[in-house]
Amino acid sequence: MEKLWAGLAYTWRVFWNAIQFLIVLYVFSRLHARFEIVVVSILGLIYVTIRTIAFGTRSALANIAMGVDNEFAYIRRLTGADMTEREEAVRISQKAIQRTTNKFYIDLVLLSLISLTCLYQLFTAL
Repeated sequence: MEKLWAGLAYTWRVFWNAIQFLIVLYVFSRLHARFEIVVVSILGLIYVTIRTIAFGTRSALANIAMGVDNEFAYIRRLTGADMTEREEAVRISQKAIQRTTNKFYIDLVLLSLISLTCLYQLFTAL
């Protein structure tokens, strides 16, 4: 059942990204003035940059958090504490981080398409 929900989540992410990309294409199809195209293209590139930075920051923070948790687990093991429950929680956290990372990779495909569209529109308008 868990794989079904994960597959549904990935399918929804792809579907939502396709809708977002179609909205971007629709907006560019409605722009006529050179100034409008340049401004919207630059705003789109800023949007892509912010989302990409957020992805990198999220990935770095997740890796730092897992590293700190591993260090605390090492200290607990040295003190002889029972780690069976904690190991299960860490495994669940790693799966959640991996699923979120996979969803962000899907988003990065969308962001690259938006970026290429904005660059194409920008350079054809100049």
